[in-house]
Amino acid sequence: MKATHLLRVATKRIRSVMRLIEFLKPDDFRAKKEIQELRMLFRFAGIQRELQVDRKVLTMYEEKHLTIYKHLGELMEEERKYSDYLFKQAKKDFKLKSLHRPIEKAQKLLKQVPNKAVLEGARSLINIRLKSIQQVMPEDYDRILIHKARILLKEAMYLMELLRQAGDKASFSKKLIANAKTASEVAGEWHDTESLEQWLRIQMRPDGPIQINDAKYQLLTQEVKDNARSLALDFRKALSKVVEVEIKGENLVGNSGEE
Repeated sequence: MKATHLLRVATKRIRSVMRLIEFLKPDDFRAKKEIQELRMLFRFAGIQRELQVDRKVLTMYEEKHLTIYKHLGELMEEERKYSDYLFKQAKKDFKLKSLHRPIEKAQKLLKQVPNKAVLEGARSLINIRLKSIQQVMPEDYDRILIHKARILLKEAMYLMELLRQAGDKASFSKKLIANAKTASEVAGEWHDTESLEQWLRIQMRPDGPIQINDAKYQLLTQEVKDNARSLALDFRKALSKVVEVEIKGENLVGNSGEE
């Protein structure tokens, strides 16, 4: 489980760097095209990861819904075996050397951009992502838009981490980092709960293994749904403390102070 998670995190970080290169050199670099093969591996790792998370979240409801817990666990196990097969096949098909060309291209393009411009570009892209969160995050419950806001937040955090690794610690405050981390953790809880709700609904389709009129499964699904809605509200509140802060753009390379 941990290995799959680390793979997806590493892939997201690579994607964030590639999007920064595209932001800096839009006429010469397209992140989506450059990491096309990596995206397929990421997709199947995501299927496996979500089933792992679904099972973990399901355990939280075990005691209260003991009579159906075993059956749901068995259904998940069947899907997990198939997802394992797909993921193993994706890993087998993926060629690490497919990243060599885009990395070399990115390095070549970066040499054309002054260091200060790279840092300023990263700050600008972080601000764009934070402002986009405000525009995307819905007032009502829309799981697609909430998920998009979560992705934007994660990308902003990866870019902030890149800035810190580059020695730029003055462009953002410790408070911003802490608030972003809190919002990301709440968003993660929401995503995991939402994922379980969607899985349950798939099982209850007319052609699914669960009878839709079974009160026990309906009760569990409603409880998971309510928890997902509550976590979405918590995420929105946590985000409000993040998006009000802008990354400063006037700091020079080499600044080491923190607010």
